[in-house]
Amino acid sequence: MTSPLGKSWPRSCWPMLFVLALSCLPGAHAKAFGDAAIRDYTQQILAGEELPHPGLLFSHHPAMPWLEKAWMRPRLAELDDGEVERFISRHRERPFASDFRREWLLALGRAERWQAFRRHYRGERDQALQCLAMQGRLARKDKEQVLNQAAALWLTGRNLPADCDPLFRQARQVGIITDFMVAERYRLALRNDNLALAERLAPDVGTEAVRRVTRLRAIRAQPRTVITAIDPASAPAQDREDLLAAIKRLARRAPREARQSWEQALADGLKTSDREAFLLTRRLALEAARQHLPEAEQWLSESSANDGFIRAWRIRNALRLEDWEAVLAAIDSHPDDDSRQWQYWRARALEQLGRNKAALAIYQRLGRQQDYYGLLASKRTGEIPRPSLRPIEVKPSELDSLSETAELQLARTLLTLDWPQAARQEWRNAVAQRDREGRCQAAVLAAQWAWNSEAVITAARAGCRGDMVVDYPLAFAEWLQPAAEELSLDSAWAWSIMRAESLFMPDARSHVGALGLMQLMPATARDVARELDLPLNGTQDILQPEQNVRLGTGYLRKMLDRFDDHPLVATAAYNAGPHRAESWLPENGHLDGDIWAEIIPFQETRRYIRRVMSHSIGYDLRLDNGEGALAQRLRPVGRTPPQLACNALEPGTTENSSGEGDSKGQDTGIC
Repeated sequence: MTSPLGKSWPRSCWPMLFVLALSCLPGAHAKAFGDAAIRDYTQQILAGEELPHPGLLFSHHPAMPWLEKAWMRPRLAELDDGEVERFISRHRERPFASDFRREWLLALGRAERWQAFRRHYRGERDQALQCLAMQGRLARKDKEQVLNQAAALWLTGRNLPADCDPLFRQARQVGIITDFMVAERYRLALRNDNLALAERLAPDVGTEAVRRVTRLRAIRAQPRTVITAIDPASAPAQDREDLLAAIKRLARRAPREARQSWEQALADGLKTSDREAFLLTRRLALEAARQHLPEAEQWLSESSANDGFIRAWRIRNALRLEDWEAVLAAIDSHPDDDSRQWQYWRARALEQLGRNKAALAIYQRLGRQQDYYGLLASKRTGEIPRPSLRPIEVKPSELDSLSETAELQLARTLLTLDWPQAARQEWRNAVAQRDREGRCQAAVLAAQWAWNSEAVITAARAGCRGDMVVDYPLAFAEWLQPAAEELSLDSAWAWSIMRAESLFMPDARSHVGALGLMQLMPATARDVARELDLPLNGTQDILQPEQNVRLGTGYLRKMLDRFDDHPLVATAAYNAGPHRAESWLPENGHLDGDIWAEIIPFQETRRYIRRVMSHSIGYDLRLDNGEGALAQRLRPVGRTPPQLACNALEPGTTENSSGEGDSKGQDTGIC
């Protein structure tokens, strides 16, 4: 922290300095300190610093409800319950009110302040609060009655809050939770695939349960050891099930080896039901197709399954082989499924087989809606793919009225205090009360405030997508544009990656630990920082927007360099990792970009590519990139750069007399 005179003070002195400033600057304290001081206080209180109550310093600041809440949170177990109740009542319309009340009740119960807890608990259907309420009643009411109520929660295969554990221990000690109930919960945990819970319960169930959990762990971690340990000929029912489960698990890593294990087990006398054999051969075929094995075509044909998954991978496998007759046959095996995805591939197959009139009709129908497959369809007919544009009619008077509302002003204030989570809650709570037209105008307002994430989300939720400025903002252009120019990146593509990764939220954190606008894993960020000679001092540096954009664009450049400057492959690598992307490249020759994107094994990566490529068309339009950008991003994929040649499928083109194309796999459409 820096004092008003510019001197840096030790962190331990900050509370004293705040009080000193209060005494020296009577009256308009918030104004005297300025926004920077309020922002400093906010960040310190969120970091858990011991500071004076914000009301002593910023008594009239609009963010006071949030500042007070943050100050109270670590003190909830100690504060006078009347004071907290009045605070919650005063701010019951704030979006934090319900969650904050729950936090308070949890704090009271865990501190065993039972009198206060009982005064304010209203019988909420929240298991943690229910268990704390029962704990509080143990000393006042019939113990057996309370423990019987606790035991009613016991029989579930799901994890229960730790607040229930003291009750369960007492109920177990006095025999209300019986051995049978422990064994039953263990069985429910196994049925729910909750192996961690089953493992905790197993010692109380018996040695056989412990062995069972150990076996299940081995099936997941070391399926080969389970397969070799079981004699198929003499295996009892449970061992037979374990053997089949281990073969299925092995198929995820090594389908060929799993198939050999299956065939060997059958040869050694394994007895299976028709359903067991059906499910196992289905799994083997799916995994072979996902891993692009040459055997996939045969294994898929041998499987009697024809559900949605098998059919999808029959289509994808035929696409990989560029066997267009097989593509049509697989699509036609489910005539009721006329999804846009499979309609596009029907048209592609018809085109490749020379049935251009039928293909063109489907392309034109798909092209009326400019989603991913509509854009691809427009590309095949030689049209310029464009997103569907529906500009929001700006109403200045309504915008002025919106911008002056206390709730939206509070959201904006919280944003300036670097408190984006609170800002988003206030914004969404306020906007949700508006009618559709009001929400569309709110999207425009957010865009004018350069709050791009909320602009996009608000427009989508209101059903007014299609405004180019709202949907495709040039967010953080002051950092992305120079980085893109320096690194020779397609800026439309880079913005599309940012949009797909974080929706322009600088504080975004994924469940796997990716950080910031470009969603970088910490290890990746450190590697790129070293290569670019950029200083990096921990998580906060990675989250800092300028640094995150620099690192993210640096990583995009690295992926392009690795994959022959191919944006499509680099997109897959950015999402799934370069080693996986490399393993998905064709062994020989090249595949059209749309085919390669369709046959990627990971559904998440396929969806990610669709989002990025669709967004890139919007950014092309916004940046006036001209024609051909999507074709360049979706050019053929191979292990060496391809020679490009392409022709558009023109309206009026018809099939040849035989109904066949020139040759299997020849691409007569635009690249």
